[in-house]
Amino acid sequence: VSNVAHQLRTPLTTIRLHSDLALNADDPSTHLTALDREALRAGTLASQLVHLESGLEAEDLEPVELVGLLRGLVEDWHAPCRQAGVVLDFAPSVETTTILGNASLIEEVLSNLLDNALAHANATTVTVAVDASGFTVADNGKGVGEAELNQIFERFYSGDSAQGGGHGLGLSIVREFANRMQAEASAWVAEGLHLSLRFKPTTP
Repeated sequence: VSNVAHQLRTPLTTIRLHSDLALNADDPSTHLTALDREALRAGTLASQLVHLESGLEAEDLEPVELVGLLRGLVEDWHAPCRQAGVVLDFAPSVETTTILGNASLIEEVLSNLLDNALAHANATTVTVAVDASGFTVADNGKGVGEAELNQIFERFYSGDSAQGGGHGLGLSIVREFANRMQAEASAWVAEGLHLSLRFKPTTP
């Protein structure tokens, strides 16, 4: 129940935001499209959370063009970030890169990382950087203590200075979904918290 409540918070917040915007817009079509997308994501997310607890085998992996996928996902996050007073930057260092992964799980990983930064970092800027092997979400917020870096991916962990707060579930799901994609999740502190996923390359 805690997992579901925590993870549904982000799409429900976005649904409320676009509902308010649609009610006051001359042309609500863009916001209605976003509402439809977020409602679908909430349903998909609920299914994935059941999957998270089921102990099923790893997800089917396939080639994913990472830059284009993340560009579209980041665009969806601009409105929630503006409302939170946070500047969201997208910074790819390559024009295109194809990794072995799962697009739905990557979407949920990015959503968890951005939600974590908005909710707990006290940041003014969040950057999604992409390179040939993966992506990093970096904020300019308060970071975490060095001793906590090995614990922030643990379920229910929430230290005094951690960007955990809440129930300590978001980053544990990031690590679980990374494992299911045979990817590596890591964290480090450098003028804020950096959270990164490194993927396996596609077979030549």
